[in-house]
Amino acid sequence: MVSSKYSQISANTAAAKLFLVIAAAITFGPVLSGGTLAEMSAASLGDTLANKPIPIWSGGALITQEGFGTTNPFFISYDRRGNTLGSVSFSIPGTSYLSVADFSRATDGTVAVCGSATDADGRTAPFIAWVSPDGKNTNVVRSAPYSPRKVTVGSDGAIWTVGFESMPNDRDKANPAGFIFRRWDRSGKVSGAYFPQSRLKDARSVFSLDFLRSSKDRIAWYSTREGRYIELSSTGTIVNDVSVDIPDPKVHIAGMALTDSGDVLIGRDYDRKWSILRLDFSASRWVEVESSTSGHAFIYGSDGDLIVARIGVKSGDFKFLELSR
Repeated sequence: MVSSKYSQISANTAAAKLFLVIAAAITFGPVLSGGTLAEMSAASLGDTLANKPIPIWSGGALITQEGFGTTNPFFISYDRRGNTLGSVSFSIPGTSYLSVADFSRATDGTVAVCGSATDADGRTAPFIAWVSPDGKNTNVVRSAPYSPRKVTVGSDGAIWTVGFESMPNDRDKANPAGFIFRRWDRSGKVSGAYFPQSRLKDARSVFSLDFLRSSKDRIAWYSTREGRYIELSSTGTIVNDVSVDIPDPKVHIAGMALTDSGDVLIGRDYDRKWSILRLDFSASRWVEVESSTSGHAFIYGSDGDLIVARIGVKSGDFKFLELSR
């Protein structure tokens, strides 16, 4: 027979465990499963990418920026095995200072670049540009009063940017009627403008940590400052507009991917722990897929439904991961 004293101890222990479970649910919210990641293949460039801008997987290749901080940067593309596909240089004649805000690659090897350039007289202007696959032709468009801050190339070859549009006579004041998304054709003309700045909490959020990605038929932007994820179709229709904050402002977001199936993932680094999170649209929150206290994790983009990421110690490592849930 079990003594009443032992029964009381067991009851107290069970009650204590139940209290901890309830407390955890109140503190952290319900535990949601983000799925699992399976490695399908991997490659490495060695340690050649240390202390350089984070690469981006787009147009079927990993693209990296070299010559950061110079007036003549160049971009190198690598295939799935880490072999060099090609390199193109970029410059704007008469520039004394060049700031590359973002870059992307099309499937044909065209490289899109956005940022700002300063001439010898100290005059600064924003630009959007693209370089031909052989590097022989560069098209640069002065985009003022619109300042593109992120760029991605859609599957149809159209170039998309997210940026800030100022008032014509006040570069620091947002034009409420200005649109943050622009679609550009290869001739340098704007073929579409979407989502007015007046719908943002702060139009200058585009200057903070954010990401612009594309898939087979979608364009997606996530802003940590806005705490917002916005997704458009390739024709400019708003498909998703979700308020989804990062729980702690100290969290560092390391990359984003948008798969052809519509999954959205980000890398997160906080308190010596990295994790990969998936956006749960039904709950409007990020849910953990994988985490570790060893090495680093950066999400470079997606290749179809595969997530391309660095998970490891070497800066040039990258893997192709399949999400299951």
